[in-house]
Amino acid sequence: MDEAALYRLCDYILRETKEPLAAFFLSDGTVRLGIGRAANKTKTKFFATPFDPVSAPKKKNQIWQSATQHEFAPRHCIAGKLGDELSMQSEDMDALRSILAAADEAANEYAKRDSWKIEEDRKGWNKLCLVAAEEITAGRIEKLVPARFLQLRGGELIWKNYFSRLRESSGANTHRFIWRMKEEVFFGASPELLLRVDGEKIFVPAIAGTRAYRGDAEAASRELLSSEKEAREHAHVVRDIVETLTALGMKPDAPKNPELLVLKNLVHLFTPIEATLDKGISIFTIAKHLHPTPAMGGFPKKESVKLLGEHENWDRGYYASPLGFVDENGSGAFVVGIRSALFTKDCVTLFAGAGYVRGSSADAEWKETRAKMQSMLGVFEL
Repeated sequence: MDEAALYRLCDYILRETKEPLAAFFLSDGTVRLGIGRAANKTKTKFFATPFDPVSAPKKKNQIWQSATQHEFAPRHCIAGKLGDELSMQSEDMDALRSILAAADEAANEYAKRDSWKIEEDRKGWNKLCLVAAEEITAGRIEKLVPARFLQLRGGELIWKNYFSRLRESSGANTHRFIWRMKEEVFFGASPELLLRVDGEKIFVPAIAGTRAYRGDAEAASRELLSSEKEAREHAHVVRDIVETLTALGMKPDAPKNPELLVLKNLVHLFTPIEATLDKGISIFTIAKHLHPTPAMGGFPKKESVKLLGEHENWDRGYYASPLGFVDENGSGAFVVGIRSALFTKDCVTLFAGAGYVRGSSADAEWKETRAKMQSMLGVFEL
């Protein structure tokens, strides 16, 4: 199966069935796709963790219904790397072949454009950024990552091949994912992995510091590299990851200077951090200690997450949280659930956040969050 066919398969499952679905298409071509629930042990399991389950029930805006600590073993699993022959594992191969045939024959035409009404909370954003500015000025934190949501209402809320649209709108260097439990579908094209484990090798990318661009990525890249504010924001993330891995007994290797990660309309500072996995430490242990990095919560971590729990007035659910897969040998990957949207029977909710440090402004970070939403807005033709 080629890449487009796999996306059509996901759209078919979402449109025509009620089966649980998890799919991850990493930027290097790695694929893990799980359908349904297995009755027995399987080679691959899928996992999702909410951002802050402690403060979530207290939030004013309860956007999520199914965002709990979750794992499932799929009844059908497709795994491998694009360009190679993918493996198919199933409790019922005949049933899987029937699904593949039906998805291949199903129409994949896009429905007419919906008339969406956009709802945003600028007042709440300004209030949260004021908290960030006050805490930074007082010296209690160095960085906070406020996030916000944008809701689309008024359209026809049935699944219209949106995952295939995301493949077209998101561009290269992203990790596309989709997670369906019950009546909620969470999907996105994240530039960020929380971590990846391949045998004894650990890869943890530090991504923070952003410039939006229209057409001229080189100019945005030069501006980003010359920004002291963005460099400081990025350094917080690198420092936290290195300290976390070191505390777990590993010896992380982090380049001195960041690279550039160029996306469709954004450029990020990017530092690839690598380490060797110590025996007795699992991918879950590392993920637990890393999440949330300062790119998602702030710095210092404990104080920043506490502030978000107290002042951010909505439940992040799986937004900015780890979702991924782990194979039977302990290798796997967790994507950070950003550049994402939640599709429900009531509305579509898009999410984005921005790092607030000394020198930031609520207006500039609002514009950055809108730029980060662009790939998801493109899915809905906005």
